[in-house]
Amino acid sequence: MDKEKKDNKCIIETGKRNNVKVALVQHQFKDGTKEYIIAFHYKVDDKKLDWGYGYYYGEDLKKAKEDFEKVKAGRNLADTFKLLENKDNKMKEIVKEKKEFIESIKKQSKERER
Repeated sequence: MDKEKKDNKCIIETGKRNNVKVALVQHQFKDGTKEYIIAFHYKVDDKKLDWGYGYYYGEDLKKAKEDFEKVKAGRNLADTFKLLENKDNKMKEIVKEKKEFIESIKKQSKERER
């Protein structure tokens, strides 16, 4: 591990994707919770660790490490997040359809009772 600590952020590992510097970063908050970030175009100065843009993983270090390996292999993470978003949207659609179906069954049941 590469651990260089700055402003409650710690570099866990560094690498490159197509000559762009990337780092897997752990950010620890005052309440003790942590979040993991894949940071692109990162830089470190005397007091601060900063980056141009990043992908945030909350407390999911396993997923952050998996995606960091993908980044170092030259892959694009936007595709990963689009896939998750599409799955989430599909799930919302399924739930909506089920709710509508249940409501139609309730309505039919009330009509039969009359």
